[in-house]
Amino acid sequence: MMQYTQQYFEAQKLEMKHFHETQIWIDYFNPKKVLDIGCGMGHRVFVFRENEIESYGFDLQDAINYVPYNPEWFKVGNIDSIPFEEKFDLVLVYDVLEHLEIDLDIALKEIKRISSGHIIFSIPFYGDPNLFNDKTHKLFKTREWWFYKIGKYFKIIETPKHFPFHQQMIICRNKDE
Repeated sequence: MMQYTQQYFEAQKLEMKHFHETQIWIDYFNPKKVLDIGCGMGHRVFVFRENEIESYGFDLQDAINYVPYNPEWFKVGNIDSIPFEEKFDLVLVYDVLEHLEIDLDIALKEIKRISSGHIIFSIPFYGDPNLFNDKTHKLFKTREWWFYKIGKYFKIIETPKHFPFHQQMIICRNKDE
């Protein structure tokens, strides 16, 4: 597994895109409780909190070391054993799955366990040049492959065209909810 450096995290700044996309999701999903899986520096958690929405994030220790926000909002953990027991009505899995070195089915079952509403998966699919630009990517799959795999656990719904980066998103609901 790649070790991220301080320079990597120092380059990850809070940007207007975090405010823009988060506001679109708030307007569309009206979430009450949000979990950001693989939250990095926690920018989306911070923006949801700024909008008075209960939100939390978790990531590997390498990332959480550099989170500049309230540490009570964040936990260290891995997607194969999500460190939360409660349910979330919006779960973000934003640029995470393509990095996995673990069994994807285990990760998807864990996401299903903590989800009581919508899930936003953002994944660069085969054919997207960003898939090969990041040396930490491990899974190089087509959009159809991802739809099949995610569809085993979740009900896929159409991604709204006004969502930023909609072309790399899969929006779902928990089949059990």
